[in-house]
Amino acid sequence: MTKYFSYKKIKINYKVCGNLEDKNKTTLLFVHGFSNSLSDWNEVISLINEKYNCIAIDLPGFGKSDSPIEIKYYSQDFLVGLLNKLISSLKLKNIIPVGYSMGGRIVLSYVVKYHSNVKGIILESSTAGIISETERIARARSDYRLAKFIESHPIEDFVQRWVNIDLFESQKRLDESKLNHLRQEKLLLNKVGLINSLIGFSTGVMSPLWDELPNIKIPVLLISGKLDKKFISVNQKMKLVFYNATLREIDNCGHNTHLEKPEEFVKILNEFLETF
Repeated sequence: MTKYFSYKKIKINYKVCGNLEDKNKTTLLFVHGFSNSLSDWNEVISLINEKYNCIAIDLPGFGKSDSPIEIKYYSQDFLVGLLNKLISSLKLKNIIPVGYSMGGRIVLSYVVKYHSNVKGIILESSTAGIISETERIARARSDYRLAKFIESHPIEDFVQRWVNIDLFESQKRLDESKLNHLRQEKLLLNKVGLINSLIGFSTGVMSPLWDELPNIKIPVLLISGKLDKKFISVNQKMKLVFYNATLREIDNCGHNTHLEKPEEFVKILNEFLETF
């Protein structure tokens, strides 16, 4: 069931699967990555055990949510507040947020500030930010250049460039129909949303959260694809810093593990969920 809510006059789209009236049920809250939308989670949600509620959200600038022109609506603080508004307005208890890549950074930012209703965290191919100020500045500049490219080129040029970066090389082995569907979804992306998301919440402008990780006492599941060497390394470092984290790696898989290997991704989720 697709619904909308308003946060600071911005209309946000979200999807509910399950019975939110049953407060004893655990709710999985899925947060997508950059250039994706809540539909990115459809296959995963279809495989989740019905004893769990599932909610997926379109972040500002993506899917069917508004794409405001003001950068402030894409900032770390705004996105954290947005998740808090959704959770509090639905009176959700027993939440386990699931964040992929950029979505994982938002989930982690939320848990650092609001954690009373969160019983666990699942982070897929994500990070706690960039510690080095020099590296943050370099990343922010790189993302700004990409934003300017999107601004001055047709969306088709961005999609062609984005799907061919090294991070997504392993996706080229997917079934042709799945690849075509992925491309068609990305051709519908809003240029304003892409640009402002890059400028407002790139890893280069995100406040790093590494110092906060030891204070998060709830169980954390970290998922990476074994072909994604960069985020395998990041997750290994995060596992050492978190108080209670488990790292799972999926064979023959790159950055977007839930896209490339949805059954294995859900199997790992279920094993983690059964520990509660």
